[in-house]
Amino acid sequence: MIELDKYEQQIILACKNWGKQESRYKAVRIVISQYYAIPEEELELYTIYGCLLDLFVKVKQNPNALQYFMENIFKDFTNGGYKREIDKEHIIRNLISSISESPVLDNKGNKLFKELEPDYEILNKGMEDIIK
Repeated sequence: MIELDKYEQQIILACKNWGKQESRYKAVRIVISQYYAIPEEELELYTIYGCLLDLFVKVKQNPNALQYFMENIFKDFTNGGYKREIDKEHIIRNLISSISESPVLDNKGNKLFKELEPDYEILNKGMEDIIK
């Protein structure tokens, strides 16, 4: 069973689009800014990337998952080849999607996470303008 701290739980839930957010990317930014106590407007992409990458590895629990993720991140589905370079936001958005696809239960119906409860105070902070 995977143990997560309160903010890691909320990041996963933000990735899964809990709450009333229209933008998962924005919701994840808001939770991560609270996690690191950095104002959202000062939050750097590499901080978001590092946080999501750590969480990805923790959640996937598969040594090959990261390699497979990185191979797919460079695929260019428009021409079937590979992109020469990608930007950090592209990687972050793909990490969010990948984390959101992580199941909460295993094949036998057992919980994979010790606790995964929404904290709407964290999830909805700063979302007033988007929720309306």
